[in-house]
Amino acid sequence: MGTFTPVQHEEVQRTSLPVQTNQLDRDLESLHNTFLEFMGAERGISDLTLYGYSTDFVRFVTFLRERAEPLELRSFTAEVIRDHQLALSRHVTSRGGGLRRLSPITIKRHLASLSSFGEWLVMSKHLQVNPVKNPIRPERRGTNWSTCRAAPRS
Repeated sequence: MGTFTPVQHEEVQRTSLPVQTNQLDRDLESLHNTFLEFMGAERGISDLTLYGYSTDFVRFVTFLRERAEPLELRSFTAEVIRDHQLALSRHVTSRGGGLRRLSPITIKRHLASLSSFGEWLVMSKHLQVNPVKNPIRPERRGTNWSTCRAAPRS
């Protein structure tokens, strides 16, 4: 398991500070399950949307495990989200009978799912600021992700 290293950029570091310190409150999988329950019961989100949120989160957890990141709230940072987005843009799938990359629309959906989770984390006082608030938005195929920077805050 990797060790936690604070992000150097002050603004990004501020966005990733957990408000609560209880161990259960820091477990990403438990928090995401609570998020799904909230979205289903309180917001009336459809089962299909909940399924999408769940599968997108599983892909994010897989990414964290591949990097040996802890499955804790402290791993839900803007820097990790950006790295996950870069990994998604490089991911090759065999769906549809041939090899191809994930489409920009699929990547946007992943980011939207994580952003909704981030908004809930802020609303429920687990985070101070949503770290997915200003991701790089893929617009077309062929984007050189290694040179992209996060969108400026408005």
